[in-house]
Amino acid sequence: MFAVTSHSRPQLSFADMRAFLEHGWGELGNRVAGCWRDFNDRYFDGRLKPLPIVLVATSPHGHWLGLTHGSRNGHGTHRIELTHPGMGARLIADRTTLLHEMIHQALVEQAVNPHHDKAPWRAEITRLHAVLTGERLWCAFDQVRKVNGRSVRVPAPPPEPNMRTIEQKDIARWPRSVGLMLGSL
Repeated sequence: MFAVTSHSRPQLSFADMRAFLEHGWGELGNRVAGCWRDFNDRYFDGRLKPLPIVLVATSPHGHWLGLTHGSRNGHGTHRIELTHPGMGARLIADRTTLLHEMIHQALVEQAVNPHHDKAPWRAEITRLHAVLTGERLWCAFDQVRKVNGRSVRVPAPPPEPNMRTIEQKDIARWPRSVGLMLGSL
């Protein structure tokens, strides 16, 4: 999930980021920081800037596992939030959630639209899906068609046969929506 804010943030080093997480969450914070760095190196060529990652007890709308806050004024990504119920319980958000939020971060840092229904998101999950699975993915745009006299949305067909097709509701939840689970933090 992605939210827009209107303020800038200070630049952090990775050591600052890790210390912030470790101070708040001990070994769990170290694992989150290590996973962020691993994913940054492996999937984003190390180009993402360290940022605060906050573990929050609940999501304000009750249904998200992660949230990335980005800037509308070009100052980049402010923070990533991952859900954690607190009281010693395990982190609900996982490596899959972190990768999803890092895609939002990457798109914001490239100054392109990071929303699930836009072309940059589709291109990035198509790229990462191929890296992670070796499978070609078609992120189907909805087309409006007349069916029995009614206008309905249907996914556009893939440009090539044998491509895995996912619809908008699944595009917004990638990689979890395709059963790609990367493990716990």
